[in-house]
Amino acid sequence: MLLRNAVDVERFNGARFRAPGVNSGEVRLGYTGVLKPGYGLETLLEAFGCVRQAHSRASLHFFGDGPHRAVLETMASAQPGVVFHGAVSFTKMPAVLDELHIAVSVGSDKLARRSPIKLFEYMAARKPIVAVELADVAQLLGNNERGLVCPRNDPAALAAAMLKLINDPALCRRLADAAADEVRLRHSWRDRVRTLIEELERRGLL
Repeated sequence: MLLRNAVDVERFNGARFRAPGVNSGEVRLGYTGVLKPGYGLETLLEAFGCVRQAHSRASLHFFGDGPHRAVLETMASAQPGVVFHGAVSFTKMPAVLDELHIAVSVGSDKLARRSPIKLFEYMAARKPIVAVELADVAQLLGNNERGLVCPRNDPAALAAAMLKLINDPALCRRLADAAADEVRLRHSWRDRVRTLIEELERRGLL
């Protein structure tokens, strides 16, 4: 039996929806996770370059560390608005996500069958999400009902999705609320444990 990842929803109960660009005009986009080759991070940097041209107060924040960080920092050295924060303790992730307007989940063909935990955390934190299509991401995000899904390795599509959210606060709110409701109803670790116990009982193993 294969169970997909989930999230400790109670940990993110204090996270707030933040509409991008309201009042100050600032837009904080963020990625959380390890910085490794083959994770589609170059695509994210390229896409952000297009976003920054359209919105001079947009910024892209990387929370995480890894063997590819130096390469990414070199790539971003001439790109205003990119910030590398380094590794962040899991206990601080709710506060980190709370400060973001839009959360981004990327990947590549190498990760096509993975189900990133960060996506469940973004949903629980009530963030509007842009995600590339990995494994069952499109199903999880409801065919663009709980987040916008892009093809892998397509910086133009990724930039277009981020710009769509930046320019439509009402859409951001709708997606963020729907994602938070979905993850609390169906994707907590309690739900996964209950599913496992029910299956073990069905098989006569408990």
